[in-house]
Formats: sequence, structure tokens, C-alpha cells
Amino acid sequence: MSRSRLGLFILVGVFVANALVGLANFGIPTKDTFVAQVEVFSNLTGDDLAVAGGGYESTWVGCSAHMNFWVTTDSDRLIQVELKRSLNLLGWRLTKFTDAEL
Repeated sequence: MSRSRLGLFILVGVFVANALVGLANFGIPTKDTFVAQVEVFSNLTGDDLAVAGGGYESTWVGCSAHMNFWVTTDSDRLIQVELKRSLNLLGWRLTKFTDAEL
């Protein structure tokens, strides 16, 4: 097998495995996944947060999810967290964290 065919075989194998993992496990992150990110980047706990909304988008390559939180001790404070998974084979990574006073 030539080098170019081997490379193509490996690339196709990665995409097939990615598709199978995506079909078998939707992998939508839970509220706890987002709260863990908030706890890392702020001095808040899950008890200080109320969900204000969120969303999920999936493509054939990967997916992204976002969730907004109101801080219960400060009603003018909104925290936005966005996570992305480039391939279904990889884990979630933080792409955006915003802690804003409204």
C-alpha cells in the first residue's frame, strides 16, 4: 500500500469512527459541565446560579453548546459559557466565557 493510500485510509477511518461515535452518543453537555467551568473562572458555586437559557448545535464534524446563567446574588450579572467539540471523538473545550454586568 502506497503512502498516499495509507494516509487516505487513516483519514477515512477517523471520519467513520467520528460519525459512529456521534450516532451512538449525542454527548450534549449537562448543566454540571457548564457549572464546572463557571466555578473554575469565578468565585461562584452552582448554588449561586440560575439557568437563563442555552442551546446546542451539531454538524457532521462536531458540535457546540452554550448556556447562560443569572447570578442569584446579583440580578444584574449574566454569565455566558460556550463549549465546543471539534470532533465527536474529542472532549468538550471552553471557547467563550463572559461575566457581564447588565
